[in-house]
Amino acid sequence: MAGVLQVKDGVCAIWTGATDELPFTQPLNHLGRVKFHSSLPYTKIIDVRPMTLSLPGVSGTALRTASYALFAHGRPGQPWVLGKVTVKGYEVAFTGSVPVQQVSGTPYARFLALGADATYVYIHEYCPMQGSAQANNWTSLPAINVPMTVYVTDELL
Repeated sequence: MAGVLQVKDGVCAIWTGATDELPFTQPLNHLGRVKFHSSLPYTKIIDVRPMTLSLPGVSGTALRTASYALFAHGRPGQPWVLGKVTVKGYEVAFTGSVPVQQVSGTPYARFLALGADATYVYIHEYCPMQGSAQANNWTSLPAINVPMTVYVTDELL
Protein backbone atom coordinates (compact mmCIF):
# COMPACT_ATOMS: atom_id res chain seq x y z
CA MET A 1 0.00 0.00 0.00
CA ALA A 2 1.33 3.41 -0.95
CA GLY A 3 2.38 5.87 1.69
CA VAL A 4 1.94 9.61 1.94
CA LEU A 5 4.51 12.06 3.35
CA GLN A 6 3.33 15.57 4.05
CA VAL A 7 5.09 18.53 5.67
CA LYS A 8 3.11 21.72 6.18
CA ASP A 9 3.14 24.56 8.72
CA GLY A 10 5.80 22.87 10.89
CA VAL A 11 3.96 19.54 11.03
CA CYS A 12 5.28 16.33 9.45
CA ALA A 13 3.30 13.12 8.95
CA ILE A 14 3.61 9.80 7.18
CA TRP A 15 0.55 7.61 6.65
CA THR A 16 -0.81 4.84 4.48
CA GLY A 17 -4.05 4.34 2.64
CA ALA A 18 -6.03 6.96 0.80
CA THR A 19 -4.47 10.30 0.01
CA ASP A 20 -7.01 12.21 2.15
CA GLU A 21 -5.50 14.47 4.85
CA LEU A 22 -7.38 13.01 7.84
CA PRO A 23 -4.29 11.27 9.30
CA PHE A 24 -2.47 14.61 8.93
CA THR A 25 -5.15 16.79 10.54
CA GLN A 26 -6.58 14.23 13.03
CA PRO A 27 -3.81 11.73 13.81
CA LEU A 28 -5.40 10.33 16.99
CA ASN A 29 -8.55 9.43 15.08
CA HIS A 30 -6.56 7.55 12.41
CA LEU A 31 -3.79 5.75 14.34
CA GLY A 32 -4.24 2.62 12.20
CA ARG A 33 -2.98 4.56 9.19
CA VAL A 34 -0.41 6.88 10.86
CA LYS A 35 3.21 5.70 10.68
CA PHE A 36 4.65 8.94 12.08
CA HIS A 37 3.22 12.29 13.14
CA SER A 38 5.29 15.09 14.65
CA SER A 39 2.40 16.09 16.95
CA LEU A 40 2.30 12.73 18.76
CA PRO A 41 4.24 12.39 22.05
CA TYR A 42 6.83 9.67 21.37
CA THR A 43 8.93 8.24 24.20
CA LYS A 44 12.43 9.72 24.23
CA ILE A 45 15.61 8.09 25.44
CA ILE A 46 17.34 10.72 27.56
CA ASP A 47 20.34 8.75 28.88
CA VAL A 48 22.36 5.85 27.44
CA ARG A 49 24.69 3.92 29.78
CA PRO A 50 26.94 1.23 28.33
CA MET A 51 28.51 -0.78 31.16
CA THR A 52 29.75 -4.17 32.28
CA LEU A 53 28.33 -5.85 35.39
CA SER A 54 30.77 -8.17 37.17
CA LEU A 55 28.97 -11.03 38.91
CA PRO A 56 30.70 -13.29 41.45
CA GLY A 57 30.88 -17.06 41.18
CA VAL A 58 28.06 -19.11 42.70
CA SER A 59 28.77 -22.20 44.80
CA GLY A 60 27.57 -23.97 47.94
CA THR A 61 24.00 -22.73 47.77
CA ALA A 62 20.61 -23.75 46.39
CA LEU A 63 19.67 -20.19 45.45
CA ARG A 64 21.53 -16.95 44.98
CA THR A 65 19.65 -13.66 44.77
CA ALA A 66 21.15 -10.19 44.74
CA SER A 67 20.30 -6.69 43.60
CA TYR A 68 22.83 -4.25 42.17
CA ALA A 69 22.31 -0.48 42.06
CA LEU A 70 23.83 0.48 38.70
CA PHE A 71 23.49 4.28 38.83
CA ALA A 72 21.31 7.14 40.03
CA HIS A 73 19.07 8.13 37.12
CA GLY A 74 18.32 11.70 38.26
CA ARG A 75 14.64 11.63 37.21
CA PRO A 76 11.88 13.13 39.42
CA GLY A 77 10.14 9.75 39.76
CA GLN A 78 10.44 6.14 38.58
CA PRO A 79 11.47 6.12 34.90
CA TRP A 80 10.72 3.45 32.34
CA VAL A 81 14.09 1.87 31.54
CA LEU A 82 15.03 -0.32 28.60
CA GLY A 83 18.17 -2.26 27.93
CA LYS A 84 20.11 -4.83 26.03
CA VAL A 85 22.54 -7.40 27.39
CA THR A 86 25.22 -9.38 25.57
CA VAL A 87 24.93 -13.14 26.14
CA LYS A 88 27.54 -15.39 24.50
CA GLY A 89 28.31 -12.63 22.00
CA TYR A 90 24.66 -11.96 21.08
CA GLU A 91 22.75 -8.81 22.01
CA VAL A 92 19.47 -9.70 23.72
CA ALA A 93 16.65 -7.32 24.68
CA PHE A 94 16.42 -6.84 28.45
CA THR A 95 12.76 -7.93 28.71
CA GLY A 96 11.65 -9.91 31.73
CA SER A 97 14.29 -12.16 33.26
CA VAL A 98 17.13 -12.89 30.85
CA PRO A 99 19.30 -16.02 31.33
CA VAL A 100 22.94 -14.89 31.05
CA GLN A 101 24.80 -18.01 32.23
CA GLN A 102 23.72 -21.66 32.35
CA VAL A 103 24.85 -24.67 34.37
CA SER A 104 26.12 -26.98 31.62
CA GLY A 105 23.67 -29.72 30.60
CA THR A 106 20.86 -28.50 32.89
CA PRO A 107 17.99 -26.02 32.75
CA TYR A 108 19.51 -24.14 35.72
CA ALA A 109 20.76 -20.66 34.94
CA ARG A 110 21.63 -17.23 36.26
CA PHE A 111 18.86 -14.77 35.39
CA LEU A 112 19.03 -10.97 35.38
CA ALA A 113 16.16 -8.47 35.34
CA LEU A 114 16.40 -4.71 34.77
CA GLY A 115 14.33 -2.14 36.64
CA ALA A 116 14.28 1.20 38.45
CA ASP A 117 12.87 2.86 41.52
CA ALA A 118 12.55 6.58 42.24
CA THR A 119 16.33 6.96 42.66
CA TYR A 120 18.37 4.18 41.02
CA VAL A 121 18.47 1.79 38.09
CA TYR A 122 18.91 -1.79 39.31
CA ILE A 123 19.75 -5.27 38.12
CA HIS A 124 18.21 -8.12 40.10
CA GLU A 125 19.97 -11.50 39.95
CA TYR A 126 18.13 -14.78 40.52
CA CYS A 127 20.17 -17.97 40.32
CA PRO A 128 18.67 -21.35 41.36
CA MET A 129 21.22 -24.17 41.48
CA GLN A 130 20.85 -27.91 40.97
CA GLY A 131 21.82 -30.12 43.87
CA SER A 132 20.89 -31.94 47.07
CA ALA A 133 19.90 -30.26 50.32
CA GLN A 134 20.55 -33.51 52.25
CA ALA A 135 24.13 -33.74 51.00
CA ASN A 136 24.56 -29.94 50.86
CA ASN A 137 26.01 -30.48 47.40
CA TRP A 138 25.18 -27.91 44.72
CA THR A 139 26.33 -27.16 41.22
CA SER A 140 28.33 -23.99 40.75
CA LEU A 141 28.93 -21.22 38.23
CA PRO A 142 32.11 -19.19 37.72
CA ALA A 143 32.24 -15.41 37.97
CA ILE A 144 31.12 -13.63 34.82
CA ASN A 145 31.28 -10.16 33.27
CA VAL A 146 28.04 -9.15 31.56
CA PRO A 147 28.19 -6.29 29.03
CA MET A 148 24.97 -4.29 28.78
CA THR A 149 23.50 -0.98 27.73
CA VAL A 150 20.76 0.72 29.76
CA TYR A 151 18.44 3.32 28.25
CA VAL A 152 16.59 5.75 30.55
CA THR A 153 13.46 7.24 28.99
CA ASP A 154 11.55 10.43 29.72
CA GLU A 155 8.47 8.36 30.70
CA LEU A 156 7.73 8.16 34.42
CA LEU A 157 5.79 5.14 35.66
